[in-house]
Amino acid sequence: MSGELISQETIDALIAATGEARETIRRAHEATRDLRQVVTEARALIRTETETRVREELQVAVKDASAGLMAATERAMDAAVDKVGREFSRLERLFLGLENDGKPSVETLIRRVRS
Repeated sequence: MSGELISQETIDALIAATGEARETIRRAHEATRDLRQVVTEARALIRTETETRVREELQVAVKDASAGLMAATERAMDAAVDKVGREFSRLERLFLGLENDGKPSVETLIRRVRS
C-alpha cells in the first residue's frame, strides 16, 4: 500500500463507518446507564422486600414465642395456685386436728397454753 492512494469512496465509507461506530457507542453508553438504573432499582427492591420479609418472619416468631411463654406462665401459675391451695388445706387439717397422727391439734395446743 505504499504509494497507493485511498479512493474517495473508501474515505467516505470509513467516515460513514466512524459515524455508525460513534452512534453505536452512544447507544451502548445509554444502555449502560439504563442498566445501572435498573440494577439500582433492583437492589432497592431487594432491600425493601428483604426488610418486609424479615419483619414478617420476626412478627411470626415473636407471636409464637409469646404464645409459648403465655402457656408456660399459665401452667406455672396454675401449679403455684394448686400448691398454695394444698398447703392451706394441709394447714387447715393440721389446725383442726383432722390429721390425727396422735398429736393434738393446734387449736388444742393454743387452748392448753391459754388455760
